[in-house]
Amino acid sequence: MKIGIPTLEENAECSRVASHFGRAPCLALVDIESEICQTSRIEKSVRRRNRYDTAGKILEMGPDIVLCRSLGEGALNRLSESGIKVYRVKARTVCEAVISFGDRNCEIIDNDEVCSGHRHT
Repeated sequence: MKIGIPTLEENAECSRVASHFGRAPCLALVDIESEICQTSRIEKSVRRRNRYDTAGKILEMGPDIVLCRSLGEGALNRLSESGIKVYRVKARTVCEAVISFGDRNCEIIDNDEVCSGHRHT
């Protein structure tokens, strides 16, 4: 299983989980079977008014699921349409997020639980 996680930096499993999916400058992809964590930077997209295309980058990486702290309806819809389930975690780092998922200490996000504002802690 591969897990995609939006992050604030490229620091492997020590990377901090971004507070909002669409504002994450980096992504981590954790392969549970091989225990390898890869991180990569997201380029800003001119088509998206110089914003990060986090959902597009995640889709390129091909995870089975996504763990994040919050995300908007558009990102959730893009991921869901591709068969990727999205779970909310309260973890601060990639390592903590993966452990939370393994311990089933997270919840699936549906359209009723997406954020509508952009102030996150």
